[in-house]
Amino acid sequence: MQLGSVGGKCTPSTQENYLAVEANIPVAKLKINRVAILTLNGTRISGAEIHADIEVPGMGTLSPNAVSTKLQDETLKLVKIDVLPSVIVKAANESPKVLDALVRAGHRGRIAHQVVVVMDAKSAETVSRGVSLDFTTDGGSPALTVHGVAGSKEVNTVQINSGATFAYLLLEPKWDANRQKNWKKIDDWKDDQWSLY
Repeated sequence: MQLGSVGGKCTPSTQENYLAVEANIPVAKLKINRVAILTLNGTRISGAEIHADIEVPGMGTLSPNAVSTKLQDETLKLVKIDVLPSVIVKAANESPKVLDALVRAGHRGRIAHQVVVVMDAKSAETVSRGVSLDFTTDGGSPALTVHGVAGSKEVNTVQINSGATFAYLLLEPKWDANRQKNWKKIDDWKDDQWSLY
C-alpha cells in the first residue's frame, strides 16, 4: 500500500476496512502537495491499535508494540504525504493499467491520495524541512527526493517502503458514464471518509 495505490475497497465485518491493491499510479506522475509531521501531543497509540508490522527503512520490520514504543519516545515519527485530488485523478486517467483496475473494481474502486507513513525521526525532519519534494523510485521502491533542506542546495533521498504505510485516505472516482461498461475516464471524485484508520 502506497500513495497512488488503486483497487477495490473491502469492508469485512470481522476486521478493518482495507484497499485490495490491484495497481499503482507511476510515482513519477505524482506531484506532492504537502508533507507534515503529525504530532501525538501525549496521545498514546498502543500496539493493539496497530494491526500489522511496519517496515521502516534503515530499521527493518518492527512489531506493533515496537512501533508504539518508538512513536512515544519519538524515535519514529508519523509523516502525512498528500497529493491534490485533481493531480492524482489526472495521473490515473493517463495510466490505462490504473483505469482498467478501477473499472474492474466497480463501485468499490478507490485511489489512495494521502498516506501516513512511519519514518525515523531524522528522515522525517529532513522531509518536513525540504523546500520542494519529488517522488522518485530508488531500486524499484518509492522514495522522496528532498531539495533545499535548511536553505542549502543539498538534495537528499528518503526511502518509503510500501510496508511503512500506517494509514491512508481514499478518493472515490466519479466516472464519465452511469453504466460501468461505459466507463472510460474519471470526471470527478469524492473523499471516502471511512478509509483512514
